[in-house]
Amino acid sequence: MLAPTLLLAIALSIFAVVTQANPVPDPGDPNVPHGPQPTAGPSRNTCNVTYKFVLSKFYVHGANWPYPDFEHVNSALRRQLEGCGAITHWRFDVTPGDPDWQWYAHGNLPVGTSHCVARAVITAGGTNTGKC
Repeated sequence: MLAPTLLLAIALSIFAVVTQANPVPDPGDPNVPHGPQPTAGPSRNTCNVTYKFVLSKFYVHGANWPYPDFEHVNSALRRQLEGCGAITHWRFDVTPGDPDWQWYAHGNLPVGTSHCVARAVITAGGTNTGKC
């Protein structure tokens, strides 16, 4: 029977070889794709803002924005929308089963920010041809 330390040394050696052959991608590396990727085509989007008490609920659908992956779309859109006010209940989802849109974002902003939402979408990489 092999000594426990020898078994541990063998296991660690195998682990080192496997991780060198298949390195785990750094999630912070912008050059590593994460999940589904945007496809080529004209950038498009649609927006809707509704009022609920003292909040503006916004909904944005988009496709083909000029970013390498959806994480960049998410951060760019959120960063621009934060300029409209404090965002609550932010959500960004990739929608691979939707034939029209690649992603969907929604959340709440202070009331009266619908025009700001439209400008934020355009500034983040969207177009002004959608219903924004």
